[in-house]
Amino acid sequence: FSNRALWPLCHIVYVRPEFSQSDWDVYQKVNKLFAQAVIEEINEHKAFVFIQDYHLALVAQYIKEQHPNVITAQFWHIPWPNHEAFRICPWREEILHGLLANDLLGFHTTYNCNNFLETVDRELECKIEREKYAITRGGCTTVVRPFPLSVAFDKISARASSRHVTRQAEQLRHFYGLGTEFVGLGIDRIDYTKGIPERLRAVDRFLEKYPEYEERLTFVQVGVPNRMRVEAYQRINDEIDELIDKINWRHQIGHWR
Repeated sequence: FSNRALWPLCHIVYVRPEFSQSDWDVYQKVNKLFAQAVIEEINEHKAFVFIQDYHLALVAQYIKEQHPNVITAQFWHIPWPNHEAFRICPWREEILHGLLANDLLGFHTTYNCNNFLETVDRELECKIEREKYAITRGGCTTVVRPFPLSVAFDKISARASSRHVTRQAEQLRHFYGLGTEFVGLGIDRIDYTKGIPERLRAVDRFLEKYPEYEERLTFVQVGVPNRMRVEAYQRINDEIDELIDKINWRHQIGHWR
């Protein structure tokens, strides 16, 4: 359910979410198992529980049903779509009830927070204080906040400029025979949200439009296999393989491709 339904639904990609009753049943079962493990761990003690991501949207609710005084917070690591997109989910109310069992609910951006508030407003009877980004339902209040995530840019930049990394780059150029003037690089999980086929088509179009870069440019795409048992991921993997063969065949000159 997480991979087939929530992932494409929340990213609003042009891949149809698959809503399966059996997937939803398993999703609930897994969430109950996680909640029970937490309950056994905290026993009767006071506790703060931090829940991670869209795989566990119901955990807070299951915990609060047995331990209402436990404080829970959850961070939703993917986008929250607008209501018009989310409303096609058959279990949208159950997911919202689960998330609103949290005392604190975090998203990446204020835009995602606004989408969530709008979704709740359209789907549930509750009190929404938009100035405070707070939702009160059944006497309990959930505070919704943005927590933008980034990377340690200065540290990464300094490391990338180090002599060690420069030597490694030269070794990789030699190992893969990257003797061209320009080298492009993509590193992604194989996932239909990453735009890998579109990127490859862009390289194809670039070489078609600017043939003077043939034999001067090499594009390397690293693809990490991901969720290959899901049909949509199998299809994107096959599409990438076919595109690489097609582009290499079209533009190959001697040993360069």
